[in-house]
Amino acid sequence: MPRLPQTPNSMKEGEPKLGRWVHEVLEVDDGVQVGVSGVVVEVKVGGWRILLTADGKLLNKRSSALEYAPGDPPEGLQEQVTKLGFEYEKYDGPKNVISRRRQRALEGDDGGREKKRATPRPRPAPRRV
Repeated sequence: MPRLPQTPNSMKEGEPKLGRWVHEVLEVDDGVQVGVSGVVVEVKVGGWRILLTADGKLLNKRSSALEYAPGDPPEGLQEQVTKLGFEYEKYDGPKNVISRRRQRALEGDDGGREKKRATPRPRPAPRRV
């Protein structure tokens, strides 16, 4: 799959890297970001990242869906990451990164995925016995 072109709000090449505290924003509800946060514990080909969440789940996410999470991960999660053999690495750069989903929402672009009305299915033909 070809890489998407960089936008002014995209992460730099190779980010997020191992040990970064990131957040996938699924929606913004009254100014509060609702989603999943975790530390990157594996970097895969094609922009995929494996996140370890505070409750111990491993999630597979595209890097274009991730933003830098505010604050620091919980102490327990930092200890789990240390046990895996690497350290939590705080990101100190500008946090102007916005996931592609939120970029489209802010621009009012649905990405060409306009919702279409579902047409009702035709009734099945009667069965002959």
